[in-house]
Amino acid sequence: ISHIKKKPGLPDLPNPKQLEFVSSFDYHMNVEGIEEFLTEFKCETYGTRDVVTVGEANGVSADQAVEWVDEETGKFNMIFQFEVTNLWDKTLSGFNVLALKRIITRWQKSLEKTGWNALFIENHDKPRIVSTWGDDKEYLRECATSFATLYMLMMGTPFVYQGQEIGMTNVHFPTITDYPDVAARNFYNLESAKGVDHDKLMQIIYVTGRDNARTPMQWDDSLNAGFSTAQQTWIGVNPNYANINVAQQEKDEHSILNFYKRLIRLRKENDVFVYGIYDLILSNHKQIFGYTRTSDTKRAYVLTNLTDCVAKFTLNQGLSSSQLVLSNLHVPIAEHKDEKSFKFHPYEIRVYIIDYKEKGLHHPQKQKHATDQSKNKQSTLSTVTKGKDDTSKSLTRKQSTSLQKLEQMSRYPLNHAEQHQKNIISALAQATSRALSETSSQQESSESDSVSTDQEKIISRQSSEIDPENELMYMKRERQRSLVLNLENIAPAMQDDPNSLDQRPRSFSTVTTRVSRTLSFIGHHSDSSSDEDDDKKETTTNEIEEKSIGLSGKDIGYSVSYDKTVEDFSFTSTREQAQK
Repeated sequence: ISHIKKKPGLPDLPNPKQLEFVSSFDYHMNVEGIEEFLTEFKCETYGTRDVVTVGEANGVSADQAVEWVDEETGKFNMIFQFEVTNLWDKTLSGFNVLALKRIITRWQKSLEKTGWNALFIENHDKPRIVSTWGDDKEYLRECATSFATLYMLMMGTPFVYQGQEIGMTNVHFPTITDYPDVAARNFYNLESAKGVDHDKLMQIIYVTGRDNARTPMQWDDSLNAGFSTAQQTWIGVNPNYANINVAQQEKDEHSILNFYKRLIRLRKENDVFVYGIYDLILSNHKQIFGYTRTSDTKRAYVLTNLTDCVAKFTLNQGLSSSQLVLSNLHVPIAEHKDEKSFKFHPYEIRVYIIDYKEKGLHHPQKQKHATDQSKNKQSTLSTVTKGKDDTSKSLTRKQSTSLQKLEQMSRYPLNHAEQHQKNIISALAQATSRALSETSSQQESSESDSVSTDQEKIISRQSSEIDPENELMYMKRERQRSLVLNLENIAPAMQDDPNSLDQRPRSFSTVTTRVSRTLSFIGHHSDSSSDEDDDKKETTTNEIEEKSIGLSGKDIGYSVSYDKTVEDFSFTSTREQAQK
């Protein structure tokens, strides 16, 4: 749908290098003025009807997506985004977990307030995920269930592409005539004319060809995998249908298919996976993709090892086996209580849910905080006003800009009741007061002994522990805002002009795309934000374990969404900076 508007006059694209062919996407993919077409399309067709709409929107970035799927003014309910699928195009170079985290988190946070994500890991244009990002030989079941868990519990509507729920794999047909895909055939013919060896070309198609995802659905072990009674199907059936099929997996309680059923049931039975706030954790870990989903009464921890090596990591939050609701291991997980250090098998996943209501921690504390905030609100605001007057002359331009940003953020709290909004603003005032006091060492020393409110005990910069379990939603947001005020964190997000924000995320470095000289016929959608220096990874278990410990330490990260960026923060590093 993002291709319906073409550049007027249909001109040829520039060809300064005199190439044989030039990609046309720049002149027909999400070009300027498409909004007018989309608005007319909506008004004249489905706009007044009770329907759900999903747009295939190649070329639409996360910061543009809100215009497409905004709850009030958007053109569709959801769109399929292509930033993640661009990583498929780099399959020959290896799977980059950090790049995947960066892209998914950007989309999750960008649409957190007014939009909705269409979640998927496979489609008709990309090879099978278990054969590209995973290991379809030794760890077929494990990697299939790991990637399923990763995306199925995020914010948005999950889509399942035919065959992924049983772990269907790429296919290796012997000749190019076995592949109907015009892109594969054109690629083969063009490269063959240049003298490239047949076997080399077929190896590329085996890994990257679109027909890998288009073989008939494997229902059982009968003729044509039960897909058709015809003598010949339109495309060949994958020969492994005798071992990978629906009928067989329905009988196996540990199968990929039955894991998908448990996963879908878990999502349906727990609203936290539908409405909970998404936050990235362990953001720098090269093996573990972990995130939380947080509601007013629950917090879920989704932890997935996306590699074929053992992964070690440590959380600040202790987790117990009584809170474990899903695992993909055949054997039961050993009993554990308030465990913070973990060692995951290749492609292992675990999902924990902490229920504050059952533990009696959330609502009593909420009431206490509301009471404390109400009693101290006027005196706090007065103190802040006085603090601003006393120190306004010593504010740097960056501090002023960051404070303006915080004030803007406080006007748009996320799904909180009116009392929560007041709590947020009051808490923000306290954070601002503390930040301003840092400009004068005398003020900080004189006030440090007098500040003893319950809230500051929880989010104190001098504290060696921050307990996310006992933390309210508005408290979490207030702490994030207070950390943003730390100039060592805000500086990377500022340009030389402090009144404008750099659009690049801080912790995930954006690199310029280099033109790959590797033969491939799928590089249509450029992804300028891949961490190519992380593509090559060691496979020795011990080396991976040592590397993962060094990367994660005792760190637990989270992301804060701005207008067009996702800023990634580390509790540990921020506390260390604050203590210094």
